[in-house]
Order: sequence, then C-alpha cells, then structure tokens
Amino acid sequence: MKNRLNFSPRPFPASRGGAAALWLLNLALLAGLIASLVYWSALRRQNQSAHRQIDDLKTAQRDAAGQRESMIRELRALNLREYAQKVDQFHRIQAAYGTHWGRLLDDIGAALPDDVRVVSLRPVALRGNRAGGETPLQLSAEARVKQAQLDFIRALQDHGAFHGVRLEREEYDQTGVAVAFDLALAYRPGGG
Repeated sequence: MKNRLNFSPRPFPASRGGAAALWLLNLALLAGLIASLVYWSALRRQNQSAHRQIDDLKTAQRDAAGQRESMIRELRALNLREYAQKVDQFHRIQAAYGTHWGRLLDDIGAALPDDVRVVSLRPVALRGNRAGGETPLQLSAEARVKQAQLDFIRALQDHGAFHGVRLEREEYDQTGVAVAFDLALAYRPGGG
C-alpha cells in the first residue's frame, strides 16, 4: 500500500516540507510560551519581594509614628520650670564648691569697716568656664553710716583679689541702718 489512491480531479503530490515548517512553528510557539512563563514567574517573584518591602516600610512607619507619639507625650509631661530650677540649683552648688571660702572671707574681713556688716555672700552660678579662675559673687551688706558704705566699696576696689566691684542696689528706709546695699564683684584668690 505504498501508493495511495487519490480521487481528486487534480492530484497533488504529498509534501513533507509544509509539515516540517508547521512543526517548527509549533516548537517556536512552545518555546515562546515557556519563555513567557519563566519571565512571568520572575516578575511575580519581584512583585512579591516589592510588596514585602512595602509592608516592612509600612510597619517601620507605624513603629516610628508610635515612638514619635510616645516622645511627644514624654515632652508634654516634662515640667520645664522645675527642670530649669534644678539646673540653676546644680550650677549654684557647683559654684559654691569651686569657691575658696577661707581666703574669700579673710579678704572680705580685711576690707570690712566697723560700721558695715555682711548680710549674705554667695557665688553667682555661671554656665561654662570662668574667666581666669575668677568667682563672680553677690554680696548684700548693711552700713550704719553712708561713709562706711563708701569706705567698704573703696577698700574692695583697692584690694587686688576683687575685680569689677559694682553697686547694684541701695535702700535707705530700713530701721537702725543708714543704707542696705548689694554689690556684684569678682574674686580671684591670691590676687591681694
């Protein structure tokens, strides 16, 4: 049965080239389909990875927002006036420890006239370093006579350990005292 019967009015010879081309076309389409599936799979993996990164960023953003709210609550809970008072108190304590009290009292006693008494003496708290080892002071005193006040101020100005002696306040209407006054000055130990 090698020869087939062909009842066509115009018989045509059987050709193997068309079938081979059709098979090649089908193989090319199959290869394209496989390549498309591989490419689609890679895109899907990239898409999943991008979604995971976006989810991680959203989680980090929520955490950061929560931390921000927590910090805002803590800042609102702070009492800044109390904090400023504590800092000021710390600086005063630090200034008091840095003051040479024995020498300071001896030097003030040497300049003090009989008609003047010192009511209070305290170092002024400064933030930062003091220039040249000087201690800024606030001195409150009372004098029985005005001339004693002037003599005390002059004696402090002439003393080598005291610098920048400045009268800050005078008050004349206290009983038993001619004048109450406040001085601002700087003390450098061993300057006299």
